[in-house]
Amino acid sequence: MIPVSNPNTDFLSSRVTGFTQSETSTAWCGSNVVVGFNDSGSVIETFGSLLAGINGLSVNGVALSTDQGHTFQDLGSLNPGPDPSGFLAGDPVIGCADIKTFYYSSLFESGFFPDLLGSTQN
Repeated sequence: MIPVSNPNTDFLSSRVTGFTQSETSTAWCGSNVVVGFNDSGSVIETFGSLLAGINGLSVNGVALSTDQGHTFQDLGSLNPGPDPSGFLAGDPVIGCADIKTFYYSSLFESGFFPDLLGSTQN
């Protein structure tokens, strides 16, 4: 087995959120492989930014291989965007058009945390 994600947050994340990675999707074009996955480590990575009102929360992770899947680099959490009420909710689907163009699709919920920072969105 070839590890795709960084295991450094697995223990902490599994104790806090109950799982590590799940629901993977993979796309391969040329020698490049991109894997998307639900990642409890991403929740931990983005939680501080959510509390600071900088970004939303993400449960999405992404990893890249440039050697046909022999090794992977965990790229960390997928950025949920600048709206603190946004939640990038996982269930990724990955596709590619060519060796340099990959698409990552995921569930996204707008207004998921409307009262976290005292906002009054409806």
